[in-house]
Amino acid sequence: MVCQDGKEGHLGAGSSPDYVVDTAKRRYIVQVGATQPEDYVQGHNAMTFLAEGLSIEEVPKALWQQTNGLLVATLTGPTGEEAMAVNMVVQIRVDESGELRRYIFNPME
Repeated sequence: MVCQDGKEGHLGAGSSPDYVVDTAKRRYIVQVGATQPEDYVQGHNAMTFLAEGLSIEEVPKALWQQTNGLLVATLTGPTGEEAMAVNMVVQIRVDESGELRRYIFNPME
């Protein structure tokens, strides 16, 4: 969930979360999905997004071998202009039980 307290509204805005990974050779940007356009009024607003996941076959090997990435939730207006973006650092590592875990760090904390 992403919350914002805006001094201005954003009519017909939608969010497009992307997963960004930099490797030694290039930057990969994978669009995780998109929300339907909504009217965000002046003041407090919240947006929730749920993605089922990514198929490992659809993601380049160089991307899923990286342990650090960036989840970027960008709010865009009806003509594609960026109203705001929230960047969250993502780490993928093996936990005590040997399972892969994804940790997303909240930039507001």
